Amino acid sequence: MFGSLSPRNHAMWAGLPCSPCVNAYNDRISSCRDNKCMQHLSVEEVFDVVCGALEARTGHSGAVAEDRRPSND
Repeated sequence: MFGSLSPRNHAMWAGLPCSPCVNAYNDRISSCRDNKCMQHLSVEEVFDVVCGALEARTGHSGAVAEDRRPSND
C-alpha cells in the first residue's frame, strides 16, 4: 500500500485481493471501473476514523460526534 506520509491522512483498506489497484507496477494507472474497495467501506467505519482523527487533532472526545452517528435506518 502506498499513500501520503502526512500524519493528517488516514489510509483505510478494505482487504480485497485486488488492492492496491494503483501501484508502481502498473504506472499508477488502474483499469478498475467498479470501485469495490470504496463500496466495501461502510459509512460507520469512515465516520469512526474521522471522529478519531478529530479527537487526536483537537483533544475533544467524540461525544458530540456520537450524537451525530449515522443511523442504519
